[in-house]
Amino acid sequence: MKKTVLIGVSSLVLATSVLAGCGKESSTAASGGTSQTISMSQVSKVTVNGDQLSEKELKQYIKEYMEIKESNILDLNLDTQSAIKNIALRDALLKDLGMTQEQFDKSFDENYKFTTEQNKKDPSRKITVQSKGLFLHQTLGGEYAKKYLLNDTTLEKLSNSIKGEDKQPYKELLKVVKADMKTNPDSSKLTFFDAYSLYYLAQKYEVVDMLKYQQEQINKSSVKGIKLTKLKDDEVML
Repeated sequence: MKKTVLIGVSSLVLATSVLAGCGKESSTAASGGTSQTISMSQVSKVTVNGDQLSEKELKQYIKEYMEIKESNILDLNLDTQSAIKNIALRDALLKDLGMTQEQFDKSFDENYKFTTEQNKKDPSRKITVQSKGLFLHQTLGGEYAKKYLLNDTTLEKLSNSIKGEDKQPYKELLKVVKADMKTNPDSSKLTFFDAYSLYYLAQKYEVVDMLKYQQEQINKSSVKGIKLTKLKDDEVML
């Protein structure tokens, strides 16, 4: 599912949830087990990176991260697999991008607290409280940018690809990025917004293959009890 949100650079298409859709199915990914579909009541047979899942845990995960009504998941086996994929992909991306689940949870809680407090101080602003799934998407996007996009080759390729209304905002963003690369060559200090904006533009203009990257990361996960199919376009976090 995709949502369009206006936050400054341009109209951002945010992949905020992972739902089973009508995208074309790819060949299966290597992982333990033989089943390609699984019911909610059978998830206790599945382990992700050594952790056994439970029906209660998976339902809670869906509520927190996938923005789907719990009742919708019960009779759709493919949706259950998508939720399991989502857990494995979340873990894999956090690991590759150098963030722990605890660090993410702390960051989310701080953002939630800040937003709710600002709304209380000035109700007229009506700042949207981000869902955990959306905040995870933005956090991972920013961390991806810091790890993989801060190099002259990628930035030049992006500069040559930018079109229309994105040109001027990108020029301003590029100044900030270049200054950060010069001042902090070993550990980027880009803001949450600037880092995410760089990621967004890179994926929008297809400077990077995000589907390939995410498939490579989820392939590193150990999932037993079900044979996961390859990620589809509507089953990605980035």
